Amino acid sequence: MASYVLTIFVPDISAVTALFDTIRIYRSTTGKVSDRTLYNTIALVVGTNSYDWTDASGESSYVVWFTYFNSTSLNEGGFSDSILYGTAGQKFMPGFSFSDATYPEEHSLYFTDQTTVDKIRDYIGDYKTVKRDYVSSTSGGFERVSEDEYSYRLSDPPGWPLKVTLDSVAYTTLSDPVVDGYEFVTFSGNTISTVSGILDIWYESHRFSDREILKAYLSEPPPPPMTASTVTTNMLRLATSITLLEVELRQLMGSTAGSWNLQSELSYNPDPILRARQTDLVTLRKKLENLIDSTLLISMEGIRID
Repeated sequence: MASYVLTIFVPDISAVTALFDTIRIYRSTTGKVSDRTLYNTIALVVGTNSYDWTDASGESSYVVWFTYFNSTSLNEGGFSDSILYGTAGQKFMPGFSFSDATYPEEHSLYFTDQTTVDKIRDYIGDYKTVKRDYVSSTSGGFERVSEDEYSYRLSDPPGWPLKVTLDSVAYTTLSDPVVDGYEFVTFSGNTISTVSGILDIWYESHRFSDREILKAYLSEPPPPPMTASTVTTNMLRLATSITLLEVELRQLMGSTAGSWNLQSELSYNPDPILRARQTDLVTLRKKLENLIDSTLLISMEGIRID
């Protein structure tokens, strides 16, 4: 037996506690979904985003899941992605979010791919947050509805819907509505009435989608001087994170005033977002450099001394 500390991060605690009051922890000692059973619970606290839970009787092969649960109505959200215990220690689950989702995921990831995506999100600080756009004649928001009343622009894009309801009707297919550019939600059958319509969208806001991150990772070449046979998974994750930050910085340069020199990384810019991305970029480049250097040093078979 070994001890495992699970840190569960709830991005939008106000949205979650409006529907649920408990985190339920399910565990499978075989790793099979069919064998998972309710193992423990954690009380949700308004205003508290992070929760630590210790399993002192874990094994490396054990797998756990989480759900949100309402102890009064007995309503329970969907299961989170699974977490394999692996080596003993702390396990961080970023982006644990709204579990009452009925709109389909853009892309369903295998466990290893999800681990890679989550690690890259850690590196670049891109944790998903749950947002809600409630649009009606009393709450406002009709200015983001298109003239033909078929499309709606999310208030905090880019993002992907978790639950879409128009005039009390839930939409549960990728074909209606269609998500365009992680920014627009476009209906094909019904319009969004700017007089009496009610549109309610829960969505995950992010800088990069899971699909974009995984696509970047799969196309990332080995960082020099590594080759396809010598590069490690973590090197590729770091290199992908650097590439994504460079892409983001170029996009920000096109929309933000001020002086910026990506090549030298030294020019002053008053924009705090740009400065933060610059700092992350420098840190990740140094991490990758150190990882490559240490790997090459270990692989050396001998040193000649003249």
